[in-house]
Amino acid sequence: KMVRQKVRFLTVQFDGTSCRADDRCSVGTEKNIMDAILDSCQLNFGATASARLWTHLQIKYTHIASSKSSSNNFESDNTTPSAKKRKAQQPEFCVLKCSREDVGIVRASLTFLTQIDGKRVYARVVSVSGSPRTAKMAIVKYWRNLFGSSSSSSAYMEDVILPSIK
Repeated sequence: KMVRQKVRFLTVQFDGTSCRADDRCSVGTEKNIMDAILDSCQLNFGATASARLWTHLQIKYTHIASSKSSSNNFESDNTTPSAKKRKAQQPEFCVLKCSREDVGIVRASLTFLTQIDGKRVYARVVSVSGSPRTAKMAIVKYWRNLFGSSSSSSAYMEDVILPSIK
């Protein structure tokens, strides 16, 4: 008899602490994030836990801002100072998919995570969800609390970010 695998979706926000206030520091690519999580797991929990995560952990979505103009930035570089401030505050986050049994190990590995690709960061789990839809709603709620529901960043979030999470 087949038994379905029960998974959880973790919405994780990254914050770089080694960047200047006027410059946005990116935490890197999906590969860099995954390698940092697995390294943190192996360092703190050993090879067995790391191998277990290696088979069950996936990055379903990343939203990484950069100091250069990219498709993730919702405003162009020649904008008002308040828009530039909002752009610098734009959160970097990802949605991780893992098995239900591994949620504790993943959260602990994220807690002990201190750098990604040589840049000092800390990770904060915004929510743990049972489906991609509730992970999307957690992102929407977090984004609206951060920027307000009527801003241009809210429209950017609904038009660009949400359709890309599956």
